[in-house]
Amino acid sequence: MKKIICVFCVFFLSIIVDGQTIRVGEWDLHANYTDINVMTSVNNKIYVGTKLGLFIYNRADNSLSTFSKIHGLNSLNVSAITYNPKTNSLLIGYNDGNIDALHNHTVTNMPEIFLANIVGSKTINDIFIDNNMAYISCPFGLVIYNLEKQEVQETCYFYDANNNASNVYQAYVFDGDNYASNDLFLSNKIFVATSSGLFYANKNDNLLDYNNWSNDLQLSMPIGDNGVLNNFNLENKTVKHVAGIDLKKSGGKKLIIGTDIDYQNMPITNYSNLFEYTASSFEAKEVSGEILDINYNSESQKFTITLSDNGVVLLNNELNVTDYLEGNSIDIANNGSSSTSLITSIALDNYNSSKELLLGDANQGAILVESTNGNLNFLEFLCPNGPLNPDVGAMDNLGTVLMLTHGAKQNDWNNTFTKEDISFYSNGLWFHSDTLSKVNIYDAVSGCAAPNNKFFIGTWNNGLLEFQGNKLLNRFDPTNTPEIDDIPDTESWSRIGGVDIDNDNNIWLTNSETNNPLVKFSTSNRSWENFPITSINTSQKCGQILCGNNGYKWIQIYKGGLVVVNEEGLSEKIKDLPSENVNCFDEDLDGAIWIGTSMGLSIIYFPEEVFNNPNYSSEYVLIENEDGNIERLFDNMEILDIKVDAGNRKWIATKTSGVFLISEDGSTQIHNFTAKNSPLLDNAVYKISIMPSGEVFFATGKGLCSYRSDATESQEDLNNVVVFPNPVKKDYDGIISISGLSNNTNVKITDISGNLVF
Repeated sequence: MKKIICVFCVFFLSIIVDGQTIRVGEWDLHANYTDINVMTSVNNKIYVGTKLGLFIYNRADNSLSTFSKIHGLNSLNVSAITYNPKTNSLLIGYNDGNIDALHNHTVTNMPEIFLANIVGSKTINDIFIDNNMAYISCPFGLVIYNLEKQEVQETCYFYDANNNASNVYQAYVFDGDNYASNDLFLSNKIFVATSSGLFYANKNDNLLDYNNWSNDLQLSMPIGDNGVLNNFNLENKTVKHVAGIDLKKSGGKKLIIGTDIDYQNMPITNYSNLFEYTASSFEAKEVSGEILDINYNSESQKFTITLSDNGVVLLNNELNVTDYLEGNSIDIANNGSSSTSLITSIALDNYNSSKELLLGDANQGAILVESTNGNLNFLEFLCPNGPLNPDVGAMDNLGTVLMLTHGAKQNDWNNTFTKEDISFYSNGLWFHSDTLSKVNIYDAVSGCAAPNNKFFIGTWNNGLLEFQGNKLLNRFDPTNTPEIDDIPDTESWSRIGGVDIDNDNNIWLTNSETNNPLVKFSTSNRSWENFPITSINTSQKCGQILCGNNGYKWIQIYKGGLVVVNEEGLSEKIKDLPSENVNCFDEDLDGAIWIGTSMGLSIIYFPEEVFNNPNYSSEYVLIENEDGNIERLFDNMEILDIKVDAGNRKWIATKTSGVFLISEDGSTQIHNFTAKNSPLLDNAVYKISIMPSGEVFFATGKGLCSYRSDATESQEDLNNVVVFPNPVKKDYDGIISISGLSNNTNVKITDISGNLVF
């Protein structure tokens, strides 16, 4: 049984010891960086924006570094990145309207758009910097921000023919130099790509005056193969991309745009979505297909165009196509899988010599590839270490190893058919299994840790899996284990909704929708046994299971409350729960069962009374609110998970209000971490797992993070006591932590001479 708090909270922890990656009271992010939104290249570094933060690939030494909310960023989902050469800083835009400036590991926030009273999306689509001005493209308009004064200077709005507001995708601004014929028109112009065309104006005019903006430029498109050109007005046609370069005396200014035009109702046979401005109109380039991204790399002096069909087109400074590369041909690590969802691409600084590109994929992260004869050949993945997927189906740990499954059930508990392997975390590093997707196993939704570095994983249709480390040892299902019944009229489906281990290291599992929904696997002699439960019929779906210290088994029923089974095989349904939608339950150190439902919290203080007293029902924690009235703790709040720490305190995960830490009896709130007041990634917290070290992991709606709490598991002896910091200098002011203690240890702190201090 877990014991009591073994940490002395007197000072603030100043060093990291005993392999711990974070100090007491600090947070860590365990991000999956494979969902890439945007990339940009600056001075031999590639900045990669993902849904959970930013990472940097340093081309010089092949190193990776990360920045996130844990490191001071103010939001998560990076939607735009641009470099400000004047201040040597990186501007980072997010999908919630927030903007951060990162300079020498210092973050400065620009929250004006995030805080603005705007109806609808505030996503930062793009940021373009011209001297001290940042031109910020948003769904509602173009925000012009004075970087020197750190204030919004003006906001420009654009409209279509029906006077509807236009989505602003991107902007580009030219300086006033004139070296070539195009420069006479392009100089000092600002061009804005919107959902209703390409708007342009002189940047020195009053941009708030809508009359100073024009939307009259045309496309020149060849019809058929006879070379005849037809001109189309850009007004009310979607222009998503605008980019340019200024070659000064060697060629002057060049402007290109990427459109998203529906050509089905137009007399066009050889259509394009990429155009170069020449003289008075835009002429089509030899690029077909939907354009996802246009990026210019000054080191290689090439534009890279990413297409929705995974093609990558490279243009030189003359805007002529030099390479057309087939992204679908990438063979990932020779395992037959291909990169299928490219978001953006970067031409690295040495592309002309090595033909290497870094591709950003929405599912597989950053992929370094090499161009050979028009094909892209896989070289290596470049992503920070992290779990396979931000979504978590089940989470459990044993010792220093944490296990995550990434499968899921739908709201009605039917399959999502999520084919994802298992993630494991140990000593600060993530590693993964590589078997499930290969053998078509899907929806790993439950699991528990066992001795000898084993993990038992329950799947929703595919039986029980036995892992040792990250290697799959066995798969148990109705075809090879008769005690695991299959669901009638299915292809030998076995839905293992819950897995847990008892005090004798037996594995217990729920086998949903069968005659014998409770199954036992003895790890000592590798034998199986199954049991019918009178309180559960064959049409009911069974979920989580908890093996109580008194031998009782607690079983979650889909929309059917909670059933408890004793060692004699008797079963009872728990009465008077806040809701029949039970989401979670855990046993505390006094043997009480804490139950979380969609409508609040209740407790079985005396489990044995469930069978001794036919009228026994769950109870509630009553607290006094700010008005002096008595109410139920967490009344009407959806609770998604409950875990009891080594101090018998309760961690409560909620759907909308973050995570709570409450005292043993629930009468006192110790913490309420939310996405607003802490580095917690999201207020929807689905799973909690507590490591023996006191590190608490939270699986949220936006990914996984952890917090180092001050409660560690009791040890059987004092062989592994660690005191940190040690020694404590006289001017030190912080926490002194002591781990590795046994329950009820008497602690005395002395000075170096042996005089009692505390």
